Amino acid sequence: TLMNKLELQAYRLVKRRFKINQQKDLIKILYGELHLPVQRTPHDRICLKKNLI
Repeated sequence: TLMNKLELQAYRLVKRRFKINQQKDLIKILYGELHLPVQRTPHDRICLKKNLI
């Protein structure tokens, strides 16, 4: 029936959106894991700045 087709489409959309959100969250988590230690203490931040300069 038409309703089932619409439900399927909606389900696919939600699933796709969820997948995209999952990937974004994963990237955020990975990005956070990489950058959190750098910003943990002011001393570390100063050390990083010295390394960058």
